Amino acid sequence: MLRELTYSIIGHAVVFSGLIIPSFLVMEDQPSLTIIPVRAVSPESIEQLIKKSAPEGKPKSRIPQVVIEPDKKLPRKTNRPKQIAKRKSSQTQKSSTNSKAGEKSTKRDIPGIKVDSEFEYPEYLLELRDKIQKNWRPPKSNESLVTRVFFKLDRKGKIIRTFVEKRTGNIAFDMSAMNAVTKSAPFPLLPEDFTGNELGIHMDFIYENY
Repeated sequence: MLRELTYSIIGHAVVFSGLIIPSFLVMEDQPSLTIIPVRAVSPESIEQLIKKSAPEGKPKSRIPQVVIEPDKKLPRKTNRPKQIAKRKSSQTQKSSTNSKAGEKSTKRDIPGIKVDSEFEYPEYLLELRDKIQKNWRPPKSNESLVTRVFFKLDRKGKIIRTFVEKRTGNIAFDMSAMNAVTKSAPFPLLPEDFTGNELGIHMDFIYENY
């Protein structure tokens, strides 16, 4: 019993010494640690250090500065050429009126249309002729034909009388011309300056076979 107790004490002593001795050896090999004191630095102190370390003169800015010019105001007045209307002299006006009167007298006779009385309104006759030609449907023929239709208008443009004045022998062709006149009625009112109450018109219808 005593022997076992002695062996137990010796074993524990050996184990304890094996744990403690290496720790001392390790602690002796490690270098000593140096502690450096550090203090907090504010942004203002950093900016002062940068200014002191920078070379003399104005420091170059890292970000390029762009200068924006203010918007220019548009000019109120535009330089546009002025249009000047020239007044015609009295002599030029008289000459223009005389020329118009001359044109009116020369255009009084419309080809293919004749009137019984003095009628100086060629525009009316041209309008009348165009309206009748749109309603004319002549039959086909192997020869050229010319017929003439007479019709009389009152002041309201209504037909008072109509008949074939110049016959061609082709009844269908003559009737087509007269039907074109009757289908075109009523016509515009006679001009107010026209003094007559009636107007007799002789109109030719020409069919050419080429």
